[in-house]
Amino acid sequence: MVAALPGQLRLTSSNPCQNSDLNLNAIVVQSSMLQITASGGTPPYLFAIDDLSTFNDETHYNQLSSGTHQVYLKDSNGCRSAEECGY
Repeated sequence: MVAALPGQLRLTSSNPCQNSDLNLNAIVVQSSMLQITASGGTPPYLFAIDDLSTFNDETHYNQLSSGTHQVYLKDSNGCRSAEECGY
């Protein structure tokens, strides 16, 4: 809480993502197989491939089509990170 002078109101905002050290690492293990690791931020982590509406806790993805994929990471505070990978 921040002290304010009488008759004044001071509002403060706390953004948990402002100083987040959220890191995402997506590695193509072999053709059509992707492994994701995360660190920093606030676990547990959720991941999504190409679609921000399908976050889940899977760290291995199989049978991906060839090409470029966008990998998304979200921590328990809602902080996000993204990485592009392809093969």
